[in-house]
Amino acid sequence: MAANESSQPVEKREKPYRIRIEDDANTPVSVAVVKGLAAVKRIRPDEIDARLYDFVDGDALDDLLRHASRNDDVEWKVQFAIEDCDVTISSNGLVTVN
Repeated sequence: MAANESSQPVEKREKPYRIRIEDDANTPVSVAVVKGLAAVKRIRPDEIDARLYDFVDGDALDDLLRHASRNDDVEWKVQFAIEDCDVTISSNGLVTVN
């Protein structure tokens, strides 16, 4: 077993991690997702094994949010699983990680 591995499973947060991108317009969606994954898994962001871009295109998500911010009548959700977590990103800028 590697030095940074533990024989104990990582305890997940009981409540989902939520952040609204528009509250911090300088935060790319990819950064919000990585922060959420780290918070839910109770690890540092640099300890996440998976690469987000292997699951979803972060630049495309940023483009979708920019488009939604200019078009109030547009609603969508993107959902995917990564690192045993479910991630939902909504057109209103809400990022949720369970």
